[in-house]
Order: sequence, then C-alpha cells, then structure tokens
Amino acid sequence: MKKSIPFVITVLFFAISHTCLAQYNVSGLVYRDYDNNGTLTAASNEAAMAGITVKAFNAAGTNVATTISASTGASNYTLLSLPNGQYRIEFSGLSLQDAPSFKGTGNNTNVQFITISGTNVVAINFGVNNPSDYSETNPWVIAAFPRRLGTESVIPGFYELNDGAVVKFRRDGTVSGRDEFIASVAQVGAGVSTVQTDAFRQRVFVASARRSEQGQTFGPGADGVFQTADDPNAIYIFNANLTYTPPAAPPAMLGVINIPNPGTNGSYNNALNTRIGIGDIAISDDGNTLWTINLFDKHLYRVNIIPGSGFPVTDMGVIATPTGIIATDWIPYALEYYHGKLYIGGIATGQSGNPSTITTLQSGVTPSALLSNTNNTAYTTNDNIAGVQVHILEITTPLTSITGSFVFAKTNMTYNRGLMFKTNADMQYDRLLGRWRAWTDIIPFPAPNFTTVYVNDLAGNDGTNINAGAFDFPMPILFDLEIEANGSFILGFKDRFIDFDYSGYSNGDIKKAVWVPNGAGTVLLDGVNGNWAWEGDAGATFVQRNSPSEADAGVHATSEWFANDNSDPTQIFGHEEQSFGGLAYKPTFLDVANSSMNPFAGPFNAGGVDYFLTTNGADDVGGAHTPYDIGATAGVTTGQAQSGIRYRKANSIGDIEYLSTAQSIQIGNRIWVDTNNDGLQGANETTPGVPTGTTVTLLSPGLDGIFGNADDQTWTTTTDSNGNYYFDNTNVSGDNRSTILGFTGVLGILPNQNYRIIVAIPASSYVTITAAIGDNINNDATTSGANAIVNFNTATTNHNFDIGFTTAPLAVEGLSLEVNLKGTQAYLNWKTIVETNTNYFEIERSTTGSLFETIKTNILASGNSSSERFYSKIDETSTLYTNNYIYYRIKLFSNDGKYTFSNIALVKTKATEVKIWPNPVVEKLLVNIDSKRNEKIAISIMDFTGRIVAQQYNTVSIGKNQLIVSSIATIQKGVYTILVTQLFDNTTSSFKIIKN
Repeated sequence: MKKSIPFVITVLFFAISHTCLAQYNVSGLVYRDYDNNGTLTAASNEAAMAGITVKAFNAAGTNVATTISASTGASNYTLLSLPNGQYRIEFSGLSLQDAPSFKGTGNNTNVQFITISGTNVVAINFGVNNPSDYSETNPWVIAAFPRRLGTESVIPGFYELNDGAVVKFRRDGTVSGRDEFIASVAQVGAGVSTVQTDAFRQRVFVASARRSEQGQTFGPGADGVFQTADDPNAIYIFNANLTYTPPAAPPAMLGVINIPNPGTNGSYNNALNTRIGIGDIAISDDGNTLWTINLFDKHLYRVNIIPGSGFPVTDMGVIATPTGIIATDWIPYALEYYHGKLYIGGIATGQSGNPSTITTLQSGVTPSALLSNTNNTAYTTNDNIAGVQVHILEITTPLTSITGSFVFAKTNMTYNRGLMFKTNADMQYDRLLGRWRAWTDIIPFPAPNFTTVYVNDLAGNDGTNINAGAFDFPMPILFDLEIEANGSFILGFKDRFIDFDYSGYSNGDIKKAVWVPNGAGTVLLDGVNGNWAWEGDAGATFVQRNSPSEADAGVHATSEWFANDNSDPTQIFGHEEQSFGGLAYKPTFLDVANSSMNPFAGPFNAGGVDYFLTTNGADDVGGAHTPYDIGATAGVTTGQAQSGIRYRKANSIGDIEYLSTAQSIQIGNRIWVDTNNDGLQGANETTPGVPTGTTVTLLSPGLDGIFGNADDQTWTTTTDSNGNYYFDNTNVSGDNRSTILGFTGVLGILPNQNYRIIVAIPASSYVTITAAIGDNINNDATTSGANAIVNFNTATTNHNFDIGFTTAPLAVEGLSLEVNLKGTQAYLNWKTIVETNTNYFEIERSTTGSLFETIKTNILASGNSSSERFYSKIDETSTLYTNNYIYYRIKLFSNDGKYTFSNIALVKTKATEVKIWPNPVVEKLLVNIDSKRNEKIAISIMDFTGRIVAQQYNTVSIGKNQLIVSSIATIQKGVYTILVTQLFDNTTSSFKIIKN
C-alpha cells in the first residue's frame, strides 16, 4: 500500500497539470461573400479569401495569437494553442475597396467574441464583399445593338433614327424588356459598340464606332445633329430605367462626355482601321469615376461622373507600349476595373511587319478556271502572325496616374482555332486559314459572296485545297476583359475583318488566361502571389477539343477552355468559333455571358447572348438564364425581323454588361458595458451594454445637409441580446437626398453621405472615454445632452460604430491629464475634482496608442477629497521618443480594487506635415499628409459663412499619404477654407483656397 501512494500522487499531479495546460484552437473561414448575405454559399463561387490577418486578444487585452488566412480550404485560418477563457477575435487587412458583408444569420463582423471552454472553437467565419462583385440573381443585361443602312442581297433593310441601338433584357431571358431600348440610333449612332453600367445611379454609358459600310456612323457631334459632324470621341449617358419601344420617341439622355483629341485618319469612313474613336469603358466601384481609352492618341482618360460635376475630363497620359513592340502596332482597347486596380488589355497587331502580297485575278479568268493548278495562287498573303501578341497592363491605386506594369503576355498567337465556316471543302487548308492573322488595312481579296470560289493552295500546291465558301481573314481585337472569381482573365476577341466586310461570318473568340497562385509569382492579386498562364500553356489546365469528325483533326485540333463556343460544328455549315467579343460577368454566377452568333438552336441567322461555364467552358444549358436572340422581335420598324437580316452573324452585337441593383450598405454594431472605462471592448466585456430592445436612431441631415433642421429624417432599430444593432435596406428607405444626388439604384443607406447615430444614455450611466486605438473596438460616441451620438460618413458596409457606457465604477470626477515635452523629458500633470475612496495612480505609456505599459506605480491618491487635487510626474526616458509619438494615460485604483482611466494625452516629437495643392483648384484637390500614426482624417470644405459644404473621412497610415478631394469639382466658384483634422487629437490645419 505504501508503494502505491507515490504512484497515485504522480498520476494525480499529471492530471492536474494537464488540465491547467490544456490549450485549444480557434478556426474558421474568411471568404468572398459575393451575394452579400452573411452566409457562405459555395454554389455562388464563394470560397476562401487569402491575406486577411486574424488576431486573438485575451481578457487583459493582450494579442495572444495571430495568423493570416490562406487561399484555399474549408477552414483557411487557425489560431493555435489558446487556454480556456474569453477572447476577442479581430479580422483586419481589408483593401480600401473591400468591406465586411452583411451580418447575416451568424455574427460575420470583423470583431467577434468567443469563449473557450474545454474544446476547440470552429466556424468563426468572416465574409468580405466588394460592391462591384455584387449582383442579384436576375440582373438586366445591356447590349450594344448596331444598325446598318443600305440593302442586302437577302432582304432590304434600312435603319430609322428612332430604331433602338442599346437594348435591355433580363438574364433569365424572360419576355419582359425584350422590346425595350435605352437609346436610339439618332442619339448614339448606328455603330454603337461599347456600353458600361453604373449600379448606384442606374446609368448606362455608350460609345459608338464606325464600320466601313455606308451609313455606319459614330454618334452626333458637338452640333447635336446626326450625321453632320459625327463625333468619334463622344460618350453618351442614359437613365437605364427609362426605356422605349420603336417607333416611339426615345427618352432624353442625361448628358454627353467629350473625350479630347478625336483626331482624324484620312476620313471617318475609314475608321475601321480601329485607330480613332473610343475603346472600352470602365467605372469605379462607387460609380463616381469613369475611365476610357482614346484610340487615336492611345491615352487613358479619367472622368468625374458625379451628377452635377459637369463631367470634367482628365488626360492621364499615354498608355505604355509593351517592350519589344513597335508603337504603331500597339492597340490598347479593353478595360477592367477590379478590386481597386485598373487593367488595360491590348493587341500587338504585327501590321508593320506584315509584307502582304496580292496577285489580282488574271483578266477574263472565271472562278471555275481557278481550279487549274496554274492559277491556284491568285491570292496569297505572307502573314506576320509572329508579331500578333496580347498584353495586359495593371495600374494600381490610387489610379491617379498611368504608371503600371505589364502582368500578362501571350506572344505566340499561332495556336489552332476552330473554323469560321465549316464546308465540305478541304478542312486542312481552312483550319490554317482560321488562325489569327496580322492586321492589314488592305483587303487582299474582292468582297466575298456565297458563289465565289477562292483558291489559296498553302497545303500542297496541288489544286485540291480549296476554300469553297465565304472568305475569312480573322484579325484580333482584344475587345473585352473580365476577371473571374478565381482570378483568371477571360478575354473577348472581336474579328476585325468582319467589321471591314459584314457579308462574312465573325471568327472571334473567347479565351482564358488562368490565374496560377504559387506564392512566389511576380503579381499580387487579392493577397496572393502568382501569375497568369494562357489556356493550354505550361501551368494552366485546359479542355482539349478536337475538330469534329475530320481526318486531319490530330494535326490541326483546337484546344481551348471554352470548348463549346461554337454554332453546331457537327453540321456541314456549322461554325466552330461564334464569339463577337463582348463579355459580361459577375462572380456569383458560374458562367460568363458572351455576345455571339446563333446563341441557341434557331433561328439560323441570329446574333445575341450565350453563356459559358467558367469551370469547364461548356455551353451553360439551363440554370437561371436563357440564351438570347436579340433580333428575334426587337423593335424593328422597316423590313428587319431579325438581327440576322442586319448583320446576321457578322458582329451583329457589340459590348454587353450586367446592370445590377446597387449593393446595400449596412452599418452598426455594438453597445456595451465598459466595466473598466478604458474605451475598448474587452474580451470579458460581453454583457449587453443596454437592455435588449433599446432604441437606436439613425438620422439623415436632409436636403440642406445640416443636422437639426426640419427636413431631417430618422429611422430606428433596436439592440439584440448581445447589444448589437444594424441599419440597412431592411429598415432604412426613402432618404430624401437620393433624388438630388442621382442615386436611383440605391435601396437604403446612401453612399458617401453624412449620417448620425443617436442613443439615449441609460440612467446612472455615462459615455465611456474615447480610446486611442483602431476604429474597430473603441467607443465612437460623444455626449450630447442626454444622448450618445456618433457622426459618420458612409462608404461601404461598416460594423465599427460602437458605443460604450460605464456606470462610473470610481467615485471620481474630473480626472484629466496634460503632457508637455521639454527636451527629452515628458512632464505629466493631472488633476481630479472629487475623489472618494481612491487608493493610488499608475502611469501608462505607449508608442502605438493601443498597447500600454506601466512605467510608474504606487503614486498615492488623496483618498477622499471634495476639491481639486493636482499631481505631477516626469518621464525621464529619452530613447522612446524616436517613434515621433508617445501616448500617456493615468490609471486610478480605488481601495476595493476597481480602476478607471484618464484621457489619453499625446506627445508629438515631430509635427505632422499637411500640404494641399493646386491652389487655385478646378477639378480635384490633393491633400498630402506625412502622418506619424495610423489615424482617421476629416477633410472639410467651408464657405465664407462658415457652413461646411462638403466633407469626407479618410484613414491614413504612418508615412506619406496623398488624399483626393474630388467633391471640390461640384461646388461653386469662390473662396473656401479647407480644414484637415486629425481626429485622434483633434488637431486641425487650415488653408484658404480659390475654386475656379
């Protein structure tokens, strides 16, 4: 028995030690919440998001675990080895364009509270959303719908000025909207080509091109009269909610943007060399800025498109030419705005090195005679296909310059492609002919028709390789560019030859450059390093598609991702490439929309929109959409029953874009009991701050923009059992400012506007102090009479509007601190007005404003005093002042162990530098701040009466920051005062400026 006692004690000691040291993990998923519902929806492409920092803080406020979310996995982060206790989990590192998604059924906010009690904690998830990613399940599709003038060999057709040129229909293909047009030929020209949409204000932006055929036009020029002084550089703006059905008159447009330097190139009738006019259009996430390319000077232009701004245009400079490419061969055309970056895609045409030789038909020789071997080289071209390349340029924030880097190139465009037109002639030759060609402005053959036989005996010079159908000479235009959910580029290529001669068939294409995240690549995309690889090249998976039932398929087989971008190739007259180049994409859908010929079985001559799965390239049959033949019944007034009678399969549809409703904004988050009155939400402070059901009021300042007037609007909600509250489109509607600001597409809280939160201060409570720490966990409220108020400006969803209440745990009044720097020593002076049962003070110091250390303790308090008491100490330490800022606070303890804090006092060892320019100013004002800390900045524009006419809030980081005040363009001319306020210490720099 005696021998067994030590053994029992040892086992018991081990068990107790093991229990004390037990540690557990916290894990979850950070993900892209494309549908913004606060819940992971794998069927909507939602998956792990990399690069987000996750931290755990214990009840003492110490950061005890940190990790970074990974790019894959059902759970993509884990915080390791945490003992039992209460923790605050914080998610940070979002880009400026990203925001938390809606709270949803879970918590889903960027600050969450958990308790570990003997087991791992899982599914602490965080959804991230970008406004440009959002779409409802059945958005509108907007499509450019070019018209033609003249006759055609099949059916005569003439456009009329009221004929629709921009069409609107639903993604699901329902009849609603089928005959609804947004713009007419007279407004935008018969050559309408490019469209872009703005969800916030439900606007459509349109630009036109000119084809070589007679009557194909740009829009009306500066005189506003159609076809008298056509303007190749006009962008027209329309209200997408106003539609019409021809022959009714169209609604008026909202305005015209004139891009400078339209240039000439012989004549506008020769514009099909694609060197004048407008390229693609891109719009920022908030709908305030437009970018476009002037094809004549190859400059990128930025436009302020805020209503009332007058749409001022800024020339950002010439777009760089890729290394090794002759400048005249570089055609930048496609644009894509993605998560705060701008991507410019273009083609190196190979034209300058394209020594085409053309041999005309011998006099008197008929096509049938060309079947003899002696004449079978009537038309030949030496094609510089090696000079045809694809390049994509990336421009990063703040998008105020043209500086960027080329992040992708496809320098070998000789890959096999599908047939333009499958006939019973020699497929081997046709397949060679179907490849891309270097550009030429000289059509090396007469206008094709369906009876001429062309002989280009490239295969064996034996007179047997004959193209017995319409001739093709595909020259690529990188017409459109999208970035899908996994980061891959989707590229829409338009066939330039068909814009020369509409009687042929389009031989465009839709391709993919696959994003390959490898952790070591040269490009950073959404927090992950990697590169792009052309489909089929090394590093990219692809779908292999052999040319259907042909003897030479093994040699000339096509291999591509979007393997079903064809029009029934099994038929003798099928088409193996059907794209017109226009693309529309939203990541919540699993497909990409493509403007193309014959989008579904019948009618035979058709142009419309088809959908292809991004996962494997298959034709997406079924689902929440329907392929759409735009020309089936679309508002034709004279002899044109189908798009097939206009341009048939010859680029009959231009650009396409989704028009979704604007993503709603949600604001909140928590009212809590600040038991230690430090202004921060401690992990152990999870008791609701006020009783469940406490009223929270949201206030809009009304049309005058000033709080407290008769036109203020209010909405209310109540707190839940955790003290959380939220405002969004479910409880906020009808802000009167939406009409004058042009927000026709916004439901709920308006973006970039001032609001105020009001909560009645509970009985026997006080608003806690405002802590010097990041905005995610501190008290944001101040006291105004009997209320706690939070003033803020909206941008995207924000769950950081928190209010802390304290019950004044110490009987002390008027605890306040001042600090002055003399040389390398800090002199601290603090006072109290009333003390009851106080014990001692501690001095805490921080170099970050968030984590404090105790540097002096046991400074005796008065104990009990009904009059002012003054205290002082010196911090003699000099080495810490190299950080430019030192933060101090006083911690006062009572005899029963409770404590409270003073205000935080700041010592500046070097003043923050603030500069503004230009002055006078016209369009935008730049504010340069060399900041010494991470903090929020308020920039206010004040008129001569002292009224603030515009205001914005920005977050700056340590170092040099440049902020843009774009609202300066919207105010009237005059003299104004610019106030730049550092909200942490309420330091304001004031400048007088002249607005011209």
